[in-house]
Amino acid sequence: MSPKDDTLRPLALFLTLAFLWLGANIVLRWVNWPLFHGHGVYGWPQPPWWELAFLVAANIAPAALLAILVGAALRRVAPSRSLVIAWAVLFLLILVVELDMSWYAMAKTHITWRDVHMFLTEPWSEHFGIRPRDVLRFAVLMGGHAAALGGAAWVAWRWHGRVVVPWGLLARGGLFLSLALLAAGQVAALVNAAEGDRDQWVSVVQANPLAPGWWHVAAESGWMRDANLDELEARFGSDTPLPPPPPPLGLAPGADLLLVTVEGWNFNQFNARTMPFTWAQKDRCRYGARHFATGNATHYGVLGLLFGSPPHFYRGPETEGVTGSPFVTALDGAGYRTRRIGADLTIHRNLGLYLENFSEPPLEQPDDDKNLEAALQALRRPGKDFVYLHYLKTHFPYRHAPEFTVFTPEVPESFDYFTPDLDRYREAVVNRYRNTLRELDAWLERLFESVPAGTVVAITGDHGEEMFENGRLGHSSALNEAQTRTPLLVCGPGVTPGVWETTTSHADIFPTLFSALGLPQPPGERLGRDLWQRPGGAAVTAFNNHTRQPRRYRVVGEAAWVELRPKDGRLRPWRADPSVQAVREEAPLMEMTAHLVRLAGDQRR
Repeated sequence: MSPKDDTLRPLALFLTLAFLWLGANIVLRWVNWPLFHGHGVYGWPQPPWWELAFLVAANIAPAALLAILVGAALRRVAPSRSLVIAWAVLFLLILVVELDMSWYAMAKTHITWRDVHMFLTEPWSEHFGIRPRDVLRFAVLMGGHAAALGGAAWVAWRWHGRVVVPWGLLARGGLFLSLALLAAGQVAALVNAAEGDRDQWVSVVQANPLAPGWWHVAAESGWMRDANLDELEARFGSDTPLPPPPPPLGLAPGADLLLVTVEGWNFNQFNARTMPFTWAQKDRCRYGARHFATGNATHYGVLGLLFGSPPHFYRGPETEGVTGSPFVTALDGAGYRTRRIGADLTIHRNLGLYLENFSEPPLEQPDDDKNLEAALQALRRPGKDFVYLHYLKTHFPYRHAPEFTVFTPEVPESFDYFTPDLDRYREAVVNRYRNTLRELDAWLERLFESVPAGTVVAITGDHGEEMFENGRLGHSSALNEAQTRTPLLVCGPGVTPGVWETTTSHADIFPTLFSALGLPQPPGERLGRDLWQRPGGAAVTAFNNHTRQPRRYRVVGEAAWVELRPKDGRLRPWRADPSVQAVREEAPLMEMTAHLVRLAGDQRR
C-alpha cells in the first residue's frame, strides 16, 4: 500500500463501519416492517429467500454509495480532519432521516421542504401533538447515533493500522455494485408498480429514506398521459352555464345558529358502538351519509365551510380581495351577533386573516368544556346569535380522560407514534382514537341537553382522519376518502329528519343553513348548493397543507372521482378513477368539475 493509501486507512475504515451502521438501521428499523412483516398485513405473499436477499441488498446499496461518495470527497483532507467532517456529515444526514422517518411512520410520505417550513412555523404541541417526552426520546435516539458514529471514528483512528484491506479496489467494486443494485431495485419497483401500490417492492422502495422511489415519477407520468383525459378536459372547459339554484326555503326564520366542527372526525368510527348518543341523534336530525370536507387539513376545511366553496381563493397571508366569509357578512347584516369560539385557529396557516369579519372578538382557549359553556352562554342571550365552535381534543395524539377508556387494548398516552413499525399497533392506536370519540360523544350530549330551544345546530368534522384505512395515520397527507370524508348532522326547528344519501360537501352547509333560516344567499358565485332544493351528487376537496394555494383538487362523485391540478396557468385534469367512462356518466361530478375549473380560473394567481 502506498503512503497516500496509508493516510486514507482511518477514513476508509470509519466509512465502512458507518455503512454497516446505516445498513443495520435501514434493514432493522426504517424498512423493517414492509420488508419482513408486510406479507401478512399488506397482502403480498412471503417472498422466497433469494428475493428477500435482493430486497435487502438493494435497500442498503444507497448507504454504500453514500459512504463511497463521502470518501471520494475527503480524499485530500488530513486524516484527523476527514474523520471529524465525515462524522458531522453522516450525523446530520441521520438527523434528517430520523425526522423524515418519524413523518413517514404516520403519513406514508417522505417529508418535503414545505413540511419542514410548516414544522418550523407551527406550534408543535397544538398542531402535531409533539410532547416533551417525544422531544426527549428523539434526543436520546440521536445521542445513540452520535455515540455509534463516534465509536466508529475512535476505532478507525486507533486500529486502522491492524486492518489490511485493499481499500481502493473495494471502493471501485463497491461503487459499481451499489449502483447496479440501486438501479435494479428501482427498475424492479417500477415493473411491480403495475400490480398496485400494496406490492412489496413498491412499499419497500417507498419506505427507504435514502432512496425514496424514483420509479414513481415515471409510473405517474404514464397514468397522467391517459389519452381519455384530454377528452374530459375539453368537456370541463365547456362554456355552458350552470342553471341557477331555486329560491331558498324559509324553514326557521330568526333562529340562533350553532356550527360545530370536530377536529379530525373519521366517518368509519361514527357508529352506535363508538358514539352511541350522537349516533341516535340521526333519527331527529338530517344526516349526511356521504359527506366530504373541502380539504384534508383544518384551514382548507374551515374556509370551504365558511365561504361555501373549496378554498381556491386561499393564498396564505396574501388576502387581497378576500374580506371574510360572505355568509358571516350576511349574518352580520341580518342582525346576528357572530362569534368564533374554540382552539387557537387564528395562527394556523394564517387562518385568522380570513375570519376577521365576525362581529364579536374570538374566544380562543384549548379547553373544550369551557368553550362549550361559553358558546351556550352566547346563545342564551336575547337576540339572534351565530356561534362557530371548534372542538380540538380529537386531534392527534388522541388524548382523553381516564373515564373514557372504553375500548381496549389502547396505546398509552406516552406512546411513540413515530415508531417505524406503527402498523403493528394499529388496533391499539385506533382504540385510543375511539376513546377520544367516546369523550366527544359525552361532550355532544351535554351540548344537545343544554342548547337553547329553537337553535339550528350543524355538526361536522373540519376534515377526516385516516385510521390506517390506506396505511396512514392522521390527515393532510392524501386526498383519499378517509382523510376527507366526515359525518354531518343538521338539527333544529324546521329541519326534516332523514338522510342525504348523495354526495354532499362542506360547501353545501351554509347555503343549506341559510335556506333553513329563511335568509337570502349572499351574492357571488360559489360551488355550494342548497341541499333542501337541489340534492348533492359531487363534492370538491383540496390538497396541500403547506403552500399558499391548493395544488391539487379531487372532485368526488357517487362512484368515481377525478383529480385536477394547476398546469399552464389553469386547472387541468390529472387522473380519474375508477374509469374514465364512469366519470363521464356522472353528471353532477362533471358539472362540479366544470364549475371548479371556471371558478378557480377566475382567481388571482
